[in-house]
Amino acid sequence: MSNTTSSTLSRAKSWTLLSPRSGLSTRGVPAGGSLRRCKLSAALLVCAAACGAAYGTTTATWNGSTANWSTGADWSTNPYYPQADNPSGVYYVAQINQSGAGPYTLTLDSSFNSSSPLYVDGITIDNANATFDQPSGTLAGLTQWDVSGTPSGALNVQAGTYELAGGTLANAVLAIGGTGVFDLTYGTFQNVTLGSNLTLNNSSASLTIVNTTTNPNGLTPNNYGVTLSGSSSALYFQDVYSSGYIGQTIDHTAINLTGNGTYVYGGSGTLTIGANATIAGLAANSSNTLGGSDIVNNGIIDASTSANGETLYIDPSSFTNNNLISVSANLQLDATNWSNSSTGLITVSSGTATFSGTWSNTGTIQGFGATFNLGGTFHPADVGLVSSGTNYTFSPNTGTTVNLTGTLDNTSNTLTFGSGSGVWNLNGGTILNGTVVVNNQTSGQPYLEIQNGTFQNVTLGSNLTLNNSSASLTIVN
Repeated sequence: MSNTTSSTLSRAKSWTLLSPRSGLSTRGVPAGGSLRRCKLSAALLVCAAACGAAYGTTTATWNGSTANWSTGADWSTNPYYPQADNPSGVYYVAQINQSGAGPYTLTLDSSFNSSSPLYVDGITIDNANATFDQPSGTLAGLTQWDVSGTPSGALNVQAGTYELAGGTLANAVLAIGGTGVFDLTYGTFQNVTLGSNLTLNNSSASLTIVNTTTNPNGLTPNNYGVTLSGSSSALYFQDVYSSGYIGQTIDHTAINLTGNGTYVYGGSGTLTIGANATIAGLAANSSNTLGGSDIVNNGIIDASTSANGETLYIDPSSFTNNNLISVSANLQLDATNWSNSSTGLITVSSGTATFSGTWSNTGTIQGFGATFNLGGTFHPADVGLVSSGTNYTFSPNTGTTVNLTGTLDNTSNTLTFGSGSGVWNLNGGTILNGTVVVNNQTSGQPYLEIQNGTFQNVTLGSNLTLNNSSASLTIVN
């Protein structure tokens, strides 16, 4: 085995086999050419020796001036700048670690686009004076890890700044450590693995996560977190189409919404919050949104440490909760169609939960000193109002207020209100169809207080008294 091959293998935790897609050729390999990367395992050492013998890397160091990446004279490899097969058979790791005469910016040329990206084996930025600016263009192929799990061949920012302001980082590992800074205005990740936590600090910063048919998840968090701290910062998921949109799964991460007005938007397919993922946190007096086409929550949506008037909006076209939503501030479930499945739990403490859209609940919804505004369209079983038996799907415990503000579809059902400890206010809502019984001797069922609202095509099964001053009830047949 050659010295080059031995050195290469000693630095590698794994090699990623990259397939041509979306105009990105395989690590600079022409169509029909051979791959230089093999996944490292004992069974593949022979393959590694065979395919790695022809592979070597050259370290190219930037001289600390302000210029474009393709300015070969400013690299230690003058006249060549780092790019796979420049010249033929030479591959690079790039070092941006010189102090220079002062702050300087190395800019990725726009000529490195999706059809002809920049391919290097690693970039290390390790000087406080250095800024690597990617206002456009595509940077690809940064996928090496050393044996300890450190992304030595990644885009590794230990000091200085990686500035993404319109470009694309593809098929790469990104690690921000030390005093390094990730300065995002807007940009795209395509098949990116995190080697550190990632923070979007800038106001209105937006990061688009793009998948492909061969990599259905455009971002692999790798147990690192993503924090949206800049006001109105956003994380967008954009899905590829192949006989239907291929949705993405975000898992093994925590997405922290700490800035005001932050957004997480799913694409045209389904965005799945995985079982090992958490979307958490709200800043004081902030509003934050989960939106898009379809979202399925198999993980945790946690705003339980919040206070001071925060609001979490969940308003995709459709939403399914299969696990936990825990809120101590304000929750607005505004999806056009949504459901809390049999394994789902929604807990609201001390805040207000407002429901709209067409919704159903076969799981559990609990309130502790909270207020529920039951809007949209729903059925008695969704809120525990069944004519017989005990139903704990909806548990507005002591100190919780329930307002009927939407349409309670009571078709083919007898709805019984009694003398239970809970008070339900008909406050702008409609009870549609069926029979309504108001019997103050029936224990275990909530008491109905009519503020204002509508009975539409309702049959009364008892006398009805309007006790409140200025109470109004509209009867519609």
